Amino acid sequence: MALVPLLFAERIASSHKDDISFPAFFLMTYASFLVWNVGAAWWLVLSTLDGAIVSLIFNALIMSVPFVIWHYIRRDNIVNFQATLLVLLWITGEWLQLHGNFSLPWLVLGNAFARDVKLIQWYEYTGILGGSLWVLASNIILFGLINKIIDGKLRITAPHVIAFLFVIIIPAIASGFIYNNVTQDKQGDEILLVQPNVDCYTQKFNRTPEEQIVTMVALAKKHALKSTRIIVFPETAITREIPEDSLNSSNLLRYFSTLQPSTVLVGCFTSRQVGGEKLHYNSLLCIENPSNIQVYHKQLLLPGVETIPLLSNFAFSRKLLFTVGATSTGFDNSAANTLFNIGNLYIQPAICYESMFGYKFCKLSLPEPSFITIVTNDGWWGNSPGYRQHKNLARLRAIEQRRFIARCANTGTSCFIDSRGEIVSQTAYNVESCICSRLTSSSKQTVYARWGDYLGLSCGSGLLIMIVLILVKKKKTAIINKSNA
Repeated sequence: MALVPLLFAERIASSHKDDISFPAFFLMTYASFLVWNVGAAWWLVLSTLDGAIVSLIFNALIMSVPFVIWHYIRRDNIVNFQATLLVLLWITGEWLQLHGNFSLPWLVLGNAFARDVKLIQWYEYTGILGGSLWVLASNIILFGLINKIIDGKLRITAPHVIAFLFVIIIPAIASGFIYNNVTQDKQGDEILLVQPNVDCYTQKFNRTPEEQIVTMVALAKKHALKSTRIIVFPETAITREIPEDSLNSSNLLRYFSTLQPSTVLVGCFTSRQVGGEKLHYNSLLCIENPSNIQVYHKQLLLPGVETIPLLSNFAFSRKLLFTVGATSTGFDNSAANTLFNIGNLYIQPAICYESMFGYKFCKLSLPEPSFITIVTNDGWWGNSPGYRQHKNLARLRAIEQRRFIARCANTGTSCFIDSRGEIVSQTAYNVESCICSRLTSSSKQTVYARWGDYLGLSCGSGLLIMIVLILVKKKKTAIINKSNA
């Protein structure tokens, strides 16, 4: 209900528009969202101070825009469906932010329920934007009721009861029903997650790749069974870049051959020559054997760390950024595999930041059973809310896709998540560990998996229609005023 105070501030500003200027309202709104951003994601500074400051300042601006536009239209009383307009503006803004070049998706309203998965099982139909709609509608209804109390006009009528039931209670009840009726497929092959717990600042890039690989492989051998089909290592487990045209002969990858017949998924840096330019990737390798290696390139790059929005679209700036930042801000995201195929099993890979975008897993044709693998390195944030929030957001992906998720993190938390978003098992943070589980694969395709963020597209279309109606109304009003003058 955090938006209710802002709604009251907007009401005061609209009713005193001669005393409260538009710039003053904008500054008040921006300050509110900046405090919200800092309070919710302050831990970003533990990774990169400059990047965190820019991200928080810019994200607060993005969140302010829909609210300020709504105030500008409302204060002139040129639209009747004011609550609808706010919803359309906000959902469209979040949709554009999620699909834009610069995004901090942690603070999308629908992510607020990541720890309360029993309440939002209907995300398999709507994705997280459905949760944002739920939050907005609840705030608007509560604001309306408090308004009536203040004005002394409160009368509990049938519309109030119906609105309360449909918007707040019924979605929660429906979610409980869906939760209890989710079909869990039979358990299949065993997966082992290796959490090496290599400190990002003091060990990861100060020890040789060979030393780290030997340690990780030994840890995996200690816990792997003959029945283990897949062994997963975290993001950038291999810290030395490997040219993709020499993967089959790489000495670094030969260490993993001792884990056969298990298939190995391991994060690393790769590169390849494309049209005279050397492209660098944050990659995930799927190694069935030395002659059969599939490659996935991270598609959604972290702004300010792996890429600089707009600038990284140009080859010359990518080369400069990679030269200056070594393994930072110069990565490419040109497509390789979007799925790994191991026999009759498909794996949907995601690397770190990508796991926060539901649409990344949508609109893929999956005729065979599949599951999702997320590899990440959350050690950059230390023991802060960051790694816990990141883990919980993966639970939303499990619900949206109704897929089993194996999440492997360098320092933790590594975990297995079932198709209801419940954590089956997990490691402790900041410990060297392995966990294993039998995967539950599924070939089901949810409404959200098929159609993606259709809710955002629908709100964007509705907003365009409403803008046209507003412009038409303003023109008619101007004509009438002119004729009466």
